[in-house]
Amino acid sequence: MWYKSRNSYKVVNQLPRMARIASFLKQYSKSSTRSSYQCGVLAFLSFIYDLPREGKRISDKEKAQREILADQYFVEGRDYEKDLINFSNRRSQAFAGKR
Repeated sequence: MWYKSRNSYKVVNQLPRMARIASFLKQYSKSSTRSSYQCGVLAFLSFIYDLPREGKRISDKEKAQREILADQYFVEGRDYEKDLINFSNRRSQAFAGKR
């Protein structure tokens, strides 16, 4: 599968239709754990790619889009530590404003 990354295209080894996020979540037996982790991963990808939600709940279309972005994320040569710190800081600021 090809993904556009800034100014070039890269080939990504894609898992058979169970993509990265679904594969990651499958290892957890409790549905509440899967749900919590899925929300976190989807929020992270939404932050990284500056994608607002279409509604209050994430749609199946948006979930499918985030699966593609999860593959893309790991081939872009990103600074994972910096991304996680920036995401955490943004979440902290958002929660602080709601108090």
